[in-house]
Amino acid sequence: MSGLLVVYAGWQLFRWPAGHRELFGDVAFYPVDLAVVGAAWVASRRCVEKPQLRLVWRPVAIAFACYFDGDVMWGSPGIDVGEARARLCS
Repeated sequence: MSGLLVVYAGWQLFRWPAGHRELFGDVAFYPVDLAVVGAAWVASRRCVEKPQLRLVWRPVAIAFACYFDGDVMWGSPGIDVGEARARLCS
């Protein structure tokens, strides 16, 4: 994650890469989103003795996965925004 932070800071400070600024800005957060999904899922698996906590962490992990899906759809240049909204709401 620290390497990602250095690359992202370089992108913000030095305007690199110049040609694909919007795409890089969208894709830069994919690893962070996936790490959050993984952390929430691991937290749900660690709560074996307490099923109430597991029942809370699993929907949180699924919600973060849906957020990641939204990021991917928003950053994909070939997807229409109306189509993306319809996919999110269904």
